Amino acid sequence: MPEIVYVLTNPAMPKFVKIGMTQGDVEERRRYLSRLVAVPLPFECRYAAEVENAKEVEKILHDTFADERPNKRREFFIVAPHRIIALLKKHAISNVTPQAKETLNKLTSSEDKLATDYYKSYRKAVDKLKQKGWKGIVDGIGSKSPKFKELRQQLNIPFTKGNAKKLRAIIENDKSLHTHKRTALSELIEEKFG
Repeated sequence: MPEIVYVLTNPAMPKFVKIGMTQGDVEERRRYLSRLVAVPLPFECRYAAEVENAKEVEKILHDTFADERPNKRREFFIVAPHRIIALLKKHAISNVTPQAKETLNKLTSSEDKLATDYYKSYRKAVDKLKQKGWKGIVDGIGSKSPKFKELRQQLNIPFTKGNAKKLRAIIENDKSLHTHKRTALSELIEEKFG
């Protein structure tokens, strides 16, 4: 089994760098550490190297940066990651750092992907309506609400704050509107009139 020493960072703890070792897959170790209850965000592997003797190399790194170690019982250091990486590279047999894209794909759950797709779809709807302006807002709703049809007939005049208030109330109460449109329209009105 390969002996690996790794350098991890975590966006939730930007000052800290974790120096550790594993006898197996560094990605598996990173995922394990990221699942711990006390860790709000997943760790990112900045660098991982296969080395001759992981225990010895880890000790060299820990000793070198001992003054930047706030808790002697933990493998966390307040030091720039590139300083640790530069020293670790001197002991490396090979670079085994997981590729960032693969890491992101493994981290991203199907729910996250759905949320991302939903957000992209929503942004498209908002951008489309913004391009069309006020007429796009009015025509884009296509609501079956009789109140809206009545207001729509009145809205052949310029967009005013009074009309915006009426339209906002109708949009918020009309459940026949698709969520994307309702949110997009509310956002547009808010952007224009606050």
